[in-house]
Amino acid sequence: AAAVGSSAGIASYQLRPQLLPAASAVGAPGGTGGGGAGNGGMGGAGADPWVTEALGDRLDALSAAAAAAAGRRPTGLVVVASLLENIPNMAGLCRTCESLGCEALVLPSRAVVASEAFKRQAVTSERWLPLHEVAPPDLPAYLAEARARGYWLVGVEQAAGSVALQAFTFPQRTLLLLGNEQSGVPQSLIGAMDACVEIPMLGVTRSLNAHVSGAMAVWQYVQQQQQQR
Repeated sequence: AAAVGSSAGIASYQLRPQLLPAASAVGAPGGTGGGGAGNGGMGGAGADPWVTEALGDRLDALSAAAAAAAGRRPTGLVVVASLLENIPNMAGLCRTCESLGCEALVLPSRAVVASEAFKRQAVTSERWLPLHEVAPPDLPAYLAEARARGYWLVGVEQAAGSVALQAFTFPQRTLLLLGNEQSGVPQSLIGAMDACVEIPMLGVTRSLNAHVSGAMAVWQYVQQQQQQR
């Protein structure tokens, strides 16, 4: 874990980035997607489905390692899910963020990644997306440091002054803060946001699932970035 440099007067803390497997580990028997002797080979019309899947995993790993070596992911969007409590929501966000090329996903704890509930929903996306750990008490300092690094802080919350998601223009470097499933974004953090966006509700139910809200906001960001190219 690498220490994050802090601004003056702001406490520093640790981020724990997700580590991509080294190329040697990817290709080693017993490693991710690896297949040792006795698996029936890696090609041919009669290849075992398990072998085909293992080969696909290996190619995915090499592709992810190449992207990491390039030093960037497609977007400048960091999604912060530190306030979430539901593991399937975190896992669903991981899958969404990786699929849409987010820069990173921030979780309240890296320990959730090892749970079966997370793995079932994330479907290996946690291997390819940088994951950081920032506990809720550390959020104020983390947000302040992100702003100092040039990120625009955007909360997904129905608050006074919130802008409809479809009308908001995202800066290229954006940090998206999602609220707790029950209580949303606390008032103390809303005050730290540069802007808040909300998804207009047309029915009786006045809110969406946290993963759904996050996915819609991520897609809106990605769509805008693609249109600007």
